[in-house]
Amino acid sequence: MNKLKYTSNALRENCLLGRAGDCCIMMVQTWAKSEEYANQLHNILDEDIKMMEQLEQDERSYNIDIEQMLLKAVECYEVALKLSETDGILRRLGNSLNEVASYYLNMAKTFTGEDVISVCKKAEHLLQHGLEIFEKVKDDSNIALLHTNMGHLHRLLAHAHSPPERGELTTKEKLHYNKAFVNYKKALQVLGERKHCPSIWDIVKWELSTALFNMGSIMHEHPPSSLTKAEAEKEVIETLQKALQYCDFDENNPKFPLYQYRAAVIHYRIGSLYHIIGKNIIQLAKINYEKAAKLYFQSSDALNYFTAQMQRFALSEYLAETTSILNTKIKHLQNCLDIVLELNDMISLVIEKKVDISEENVAEEENGEKKTYTTCFSLLKLVKHRLQHILKMLIKICLTKPAPNKECCKLADLYKGCYKKTFDLSDNLDYKVLLEKLGAVLGDIKNQVDAFNNL
Repeated sequence: MNKLKYTSNALRENCLLGRAGDCCIMMVQTWAKSEEYANQLHNILDEDIKMMEQLEQDERSYNIDIEQMLLKAVECYEVALKLSETDGILRRLGNSLNEVASYYLNMAKTFTGEDVISVCKKAEHLLQHGLEIFEKVKDDSNIALLHTNMGHLHRLLAHAHSPPERGELTTKEKLHYNKAFVNYKKALQVLGERKHCPSIWDIVKWELSTALFNMGSIMHEHPPSSLTKAEAEKEVIETLQKALQYCDFDENNPKFPLYQYRAAVIHYRIGSLYHIIGKNIIQLAKINYEKAAKLYFQSSDALNYFTAQMQRFALSEYLAETTSILNTKIKHLQNCLDIVLELNDMISLVIEKKVDISEENVAEEENGEKKTYTTCFSLLKLVKHRLQHILKMLIKICLTKPAPNKECCKLADLYKGCYKKTFDLSDNLDYKVLLEKLGAVLGDIKNQVDAFNNL
C-alpha cells in the first residue's frame, strides 16, 4: 500500500484499518437485519460473483458472530494505532472497547453466579483500557460513560455475590457496591453539571440512586451483625438518605414517577427507623411519615398511603398517651383525628375507581396471633376502630372536672356528635360497604369539625 505512487490519507493503512473497524461496529448495530441483508446478496450481477466467493470464504474462515465482530473491530483499531496514532483512531478504539464491554455486561444479566463473575472480568479489563484511552484524549463524556458502565459492572458483581437465601450483606457484596458508588460519583464529577451531557448524567443519577437504595434496603431488612443496633440503624439511615439525595424530581424526567415512588419508600423506611429509635427523635419520624404519605398519595398507591397515614396516627397517639398535660393530650388526639379525616380524599378516589386496588388487597386478612394490616380491607377496619377510640378519648377528657380549658364543654358536644356518626360502621361490613360508609362518615365528621372551627 505504501508503494502506491499517489498516496493519500484515504489509502493509508491505518485509515483503512480504522474504516474496517467502523464497518465491524456498524454491522453489530444492525445485526438484527443481517438475515435480510444476506438475502439481498442473492440478487447479484456477474461481476459480483468473485466478491461473493471471497466473502463466503471469509465467512467459513471466521464463522463470525457478534462477539467476534466486535473483537475484530478492536483488532483493526489496535493495528491501525500501531501504524499511526491519531485522536480519531484512539476514540474509535475506546468506543469499540466500550461496545464489547457492554455486550459482555448484557450477557452477564442473563447468567448467575460464577458465570456472571467470569464475564464481568472480561468486561472490566476492556472498560479499564477504554478509560485510559479517553483520559489520554481528554474526552469527558466518554470517561463519564465508561465510569457509569464500570459502576453497573460492580452492581452485577454485587448481585452475583449475594447469598442464595437473602441475609445480611456479604463482604464481597459490600465491596462491589462501594466500588460502584466510586465509579458513579467519578462520572458525575467528570461531567460537573447536567448540561454538559444530560443523557449520561440522568443515567448515572438513576444508577447511583438505585444502587444506594438496594444496599440500604438490604441493610434495613437484614442489619449487619457486626454492628450494634444503634450503629446499624445509623448506617441504614445514612445510606437511604444518600439514595434520596440522588433522586431527580424534575417532572420532565421520564423516570419522575419512579423517583417519586422510590422517595416515598425511602421516607417511609427512614420514618420507621426513627419511630423505633424512640421519643427523642420522634419529630424526625413524623416528618418522614408525612412526606411518605404525600408521595404515596401522588403515586396513587392506596395501600401504602393508608399504611403511612396510620403510622403517623400511631405516633400522635403515642405522644398523647405519654403526656400527663390534658391540653397537650387533646392536641395530640385532635391531630390523630385530622390524620384520619385526610384519608377521605384517597377513599373517594378508590370509590370513583380513579385509583386501582388489586384483588388481594380487598380480601379479608387471615386471622393470626398478630394483626399485620397488609390489605386495604384490614387497614380500613383499623381506621374505623382507631377513629372510634380517639373520639371516645376526646369526649372523656373534655368532660373531665375541672375542665382542661374553656372550650371543653363545646368540644365534648362536637365529639359526641362525631362519635354517633360512626355507629353505622359495624364490624361485619364487607369491603365495598365499609369503604363507602367510612367515606361518608369521614365526610360528615369533617363537615362538623370545619363548621365548629369556623364559628
